[in-house]
Amino acid sequence: MKLKDFLTKGFLPKEFPSLFDSSDLLKTIGYNNSILESEPKISRPTKTSIPKGGGFRRSITVPNPKQYAMLAKFLVNHSNEIERFFNISKISMSKPLAKVNGSRAISNEYNFEQVMHEQIAKGYSSRCLLKADISKFYNTIYTHSIPWAIHTKEAAKNDRTDTLWGNELDRLVRNMQDGQTLGIPIGPDTSRVISEIIGVALDRSIQATEPDINGIRFIDDFFLFTDTPYEAESLELKINRALSEFELTVNENKSSIEPMPAPIESLQLQSIRHYKIRKNPPEQRLDIIHLYNIAIDAHNNQKQENAFHYFLTKVMPIKVHEENWNILESILLQISICESKSITVISKILISYKSYGYPLNLEHIKTAFLKVAKRGVDNNFGYEICWSFWVLSQMEIVVNEEIPGLSNINDPMAILSVLTAKEKGIYIARLDINYWQSMITNDGLYDSSWMLCYEAERRGWLTNQNGIDVIAQDQYFNKLKNANVSFLNLDSTINPMVESELLEETDFEHEIDIFELIYGT
Repeated sequence: MKLKDFLTKGFLPKEFPSLFDSSDLLKTIGYNNSILESEPKISRPTKTSIPKGGGFRRSITVPNPKQYAMLAKFLVNHSNEIERFFNISKISMSKPLAKVNGSRAISNEYNFEQVMHEQIAKGYSSRCLLKADISKFYNTIYTHSIPWAIHTKEAAKNDRTDTLWGNELDRLVRNMQDGQTLGIPIGPDTSRVISEIIGVALDRSIQATEPDINGIRFIDDFFLFTDTPYEAESLELKINRALSEFELTVNENKSSIEPMPAPIESLQLQSIRHYKIRKNPPEQRLDIIHLYNIAIDAHNNQKQENAFHYFLTKVMPIKVHEENWNILESILLQISICESKSITVISKILISYKSYGYPLNLEHIKTAFLKVAKRGVDNNFGYEICWSFWVLSQMEIVVNEEIPGLSNINDPMAILSVLTAKEKGIYIARLDINYWQSMITNDGLYDSSWMLCYEAERRGWLTNQNGIDVIAQDQYFNKLKNANVSFLNLDSTINPMVESELLEETDFEHEIDIFELIYGT
């Protein structure tokens, strides 16, 4: 684990546009603890949400960079102890790794195929499969249980000082979230490390009474194999006991005991993954439509199973013939509206074919993404607003129509996306910023609007209504401003796929890893 990577690649949520960029935090890597420990020591993070699929959403947290830097620095300093602790588990397949040239500070140890293969391999002689899912894992981790996990509960309760480094880790996590003890932030890579500390402690507890345990755990999901239903029920009780030790619970809706052999993956999703798109224009068009129909059916039956992402992994590597583009474009826009989590991938396809000189229907694209934006406005969904304005900006589509309710949104990242679009001449409709001005408060740099307060004020987009230069009055953020640190990269672009590398037809040896597409590296 490297501090540089935590700051530049592991701070901001990977699900948001590359407009949000923490690369400049590299300039702060030499800041001493006196700056990072300056008052205030506690901050309130930005809260937003992203679509999970099927109408469900996942909360996302963007912590204050000062408190985050303290936590990241601490984890790096204790990386050797953490690495040794991770080695306790016999069943974990979610050990966080720092891969050279990875897109994030922390990467998944195994890809989708490897996780599936290991499930098959582990169950070769078993008659029962126990599936257990931890309910709302990140959101329900009790921060005081972090030292319990590292040092045992008894040791941590007997010594609450920083002599036990787990106690300091507990405090640093709480400092990032307004002192709250319930939950850890979803989004920053530091939480992958902390969640695995809890996961390994659970494994240790289960292994103590089940030394020959057979199976795997991936983050918050257990897949364990037994010979009889009775053994599976006994093992389920041990998992529940381990969870209760850390004040966690099992998600009963996602936990089950199944007879072997048990399916590893939905047959509908597997049929998408193994579908071959042919190269001649008429066959290619028919194959795309047929594959889309399969994806629609899978989506309707299993709305949380990322069926449209599976569809996109099949069409992304293929060079779509120009005469088939209008069909694919319409499909992509339909998916964007009904399953907005796919916009991250769809935007890349649209930008790519624009760069190839294809006849994109910009009016259709504008209509579709304004609908996505309006849904975001109506529900205060920052993700949809951010991506809509980012796609419109990247496509150089000017919007002169007012979006009703836009001036009333309070998601800081969404507001910054709108202000960026206005700055770049993309959104030229009238915009009332009075409500947003009221969010630039005297203590705004350490509340949930910290990014808006810092970026909008330093760029002159918004000003403190009391006429106070809040940045100049804060030691840490004033130092960031003087070093020209920004969390917005207005020059960022969506990089198109290399046209010459696209395939004429499906090549199963050059498939896109669905696990990486959905979860990132």
